[in-house]
Parts: sequence; C-alpha cells; structure tokens
Amino acid sequence: MENTSHDKVIVRMVNITKRFGSVVANDHVNFDLKTGEIHALLGENGAGKTTLMNILYGHYRPDEGEIYVNGHKVVIKSPRDAIKLGIFMVHQHPLLVETLSVAENIAIGIKTTNRILSPVNEIREKILEFSKEYGFKIDPDAKIWQLTASERQYVEILKALMQNARVLILDEPTSILAPSEKEFLFNFMKRMRNEGCSIVFITHKLEEAISTSDRITVLRKGKAVGTFKSLETNVNELAKMMIGYDVFIKDASKENALTDVKVNAIVALEVEDLWVLGDKGEDAVRGVSFKINAGEIFGVIGVAGNGQSELVEAITGLRKVKKGKIKIFGKDVTNAHPSEIIRLGVAHIP
Repeated sequence: MENTSHDKVIVRMVNITKRFGSVVANDHVNFDLKTGEIHALLGENGAGKTTLMNILYGHYRPDEGEIYVNGHKVVIKSPRDAIKLGIFMVHQHPLLVETLSVAENIAIGIKTTNRILSPVNEIREKILEFSKEYGFKIDPDAKIWQLTASERQYVEILKALMQNARVLILDEPTSILAPSEKEFLFNFMKRMRNEGCSIVFITHKLEEAISTSDRITVLRKGKAVGTFKSLETNVNELAKMMIGYDVFIKDASKENALTDVKVNAIVALEVEDLWVLGDKGEDAVRGVSFKINAGEIFGVIGVAGNGQSELVEAITGLRKVKKGKIKIFGKDVTNAHPSEIIRLGVAHIP
C-alpha cells in the first residue's frame, strides 16, 4: 500500500524492558510511531507485542526505558495518563459492562478517565453522529450482551473517537471479524490515518500487516528484530524474522484428511433449513442444512458471533427454533426440552 505517513515521530519508546518474574516480556525494545501512519506490530503469540503497547497505554510500568510523546519525555502511570496524551487502546477482548447500554458504557469510560460524567443523552447523540460519520451501525441503547463481537469492538473505537485519540492502538482487531468486517475496519484505519491519526496495528497475520500498514516492526521473544517499510518486504522475509529461520509452508490438507476412516451410514443428526433468532431478535442462523453420520467428525467454522453458538443451542434445546427441523437418529426434536435431547445421547460442552 502507498505510504502516506509524515516524518514527524509522535511516539518514541526507547530501550523498553519489562519482566514478569523470570520472564522477560520486552527486552530493550525500541519502537517509534510517526504522525499519520499505520504501524503494524508483528510477532508470534507471546512475542511481547501486547505487553509493549500495554506499557504505552499505562497498564504496565516498564522496568527500564523511556517514552517520548511529541518529543517530550513522559511517565505514563495509568490509562488515564495515556488518554490525556491522546493515546487510546482497543483491547482484543473489549472491557465493557454487559448489562449496561452502549451509551452508558461510553459515559462510564469518560467518567473514569476525565472524572466528568457526560449526560447519557449527550453521549447518545455523539454515538449517532460518529456512527453516521464513519459508518458504524451501533444502537446507543443496545445492551452490551446483545452485541456481536465486532460491534463491541466498534463501541471501544467510538469511545476513542469521542476522547479525541491521536494514537489508536488496535490489539489483534481482526481475530474476531468476518471478511466483510475486516474490509470495513481496514478502510476505517486508512481514513483515520489520512486524517492524521497514528495507528498501531498489533497482529500475527503476515498478509494483513503488509497490505494494511505503512511500516512493520517485528518482535521475536521479546526483542525488536527489525522495522521495515511494507512496500519493501514480503511474507517470507517477515516469517523468517518472526520465527528466526526459513519457513516452508506446504498444504497438508490432503495428508490430514481422514480418507481411510469408515463412516456409518446411519444419520445421527440432521438439520434441515434451520432458522434461529439471536439475542437481539435478528436471524442469527439462516437456512442451515446438514447431516452428520454416526462415527463422523463434523466441523463448523466461522468467526465468533456468526451464528455458531445459536446453532448449537438450538440443536441442544437451549434456544427456540424459528423455522426448520432438527432430527436425532430420525426423531424430530425441534424445540424439544434439553432433557429429552440428553436422553437421546447428545452432550453439550460450551
């Protein structure tokens, strides 16, 4: 992607070291973020990416090292300090109160950081304003427990926008998103960059780092092992930097397929044109059909929040079926009581 970032460094972290007992999570890490750039922080799980950004956001204090914001040395003791400096972090698992509304959660967040509780009605208006401006489809009055994983993430982003974040840290934001939601997020990130916001994109996904960011810093075992312009690197180089040696990836799908396993012809579970409502009254499962034979391992994949839980709950009697049929060994158990389904030999491990 085209690098449109400026040369001014808004954040510089120098020789940052953080230990947890005998574990060195960050080992004299140097990292800088320019004004108006998307900077990917790339590394395997446990490489120290989130720890480094938690230090910048004030969740942790470094054991060694210094932090500079706009050229001035700062001591960030808490997220409140970070937000006052224009730094905001959206966590992989948003920290929201399930039983409160979107507007109430954002109001609490602003009260926590600024010690001023904005009227909820004022917050509602701002949510609608920012949602229209940036394309978020968020109901200010919806309870958090009613939201999908992506919508919860958007609530945290809205909270950052309302507090005039100039540095936005996104911690593994695509891990919970469907492809269309990823595209929306990437377009939002690019727009924010073009408006002068600086974004740290924490990820372990090589292709996303290259296609979305202007620069990439790679962490391995707590150390920064290189910073690259995205246009001047490739997946193989980054993979080697992440792991420390050349990586050869082959398609093992055929090798792993259970082609020699004999499957019983008896249909153990049949789902036919199944429609199930979600917690907000929307269609969470739409026209799903499949059969599972006795002795078969059947996989259901998808990003969290795309109907998997509702499907399983309908099969096990925990959620009402709107339309369609569920059969276990030929017996129609659509909307049956969970106890009946258990008697038929079905177990549910959430």
